[in-house]
Amino acid sequence: MRNFYLLFLLFFLAGCDQLVLFEKNTRLEQAEWNYLEKPAFEVMVEDTNASYAAFVNIRFEAEYNYSNLFFLFNMQMPDGSQKQERIECELFDKDGLPLGKGLGDLFFIRYRIPRISRFHQIGTYQFMLEQNMRVDHLKGIHDIGIRIEKVK
Repeated sequence: MRNFYLLFLLFFLAGCDQLVLFEKNTRLEQAEWNYLEKPAFEVMVEDTNASYAAFVNIRFEAEYNYSNLFFLFNMQMPDGSQKQERIECELFDKDGLPLGKGLGDLFFIRYRIPRISRFHQIGTYQFMLEQNMRVDHLKGIHDIGIRIEKVK
């Protein structure tokens, strides 16, 4: 009976990620995001009728020197047209406590990109992230990534 519950739990957890179309994170060397480093991701979209949610994944240190992170979210559509949006992601609350989930001095937050809900073209979309703070070498950011989910 115990094995049945374990098997049920495994199938349930495996089903939870069915809606994830794409997820990939890029590790930043020495927990530093150089402004020249622009992680890029390619996502194949085949269903233009579905609704989607796009997220940026950020893993950061509790000792990060700022309360927020500004970055440029670049998207190139299959036809070559491009969109760029400057986004501010709050990493700490007004009391200076890290937002998101953490263990020790590392925290993870998933920030939803508000303007993406549909993809209007079938094909490969290219996403690129650029740090847009006023420093060349942004210390305290360990990983940055993209997650695209289908929304039911």
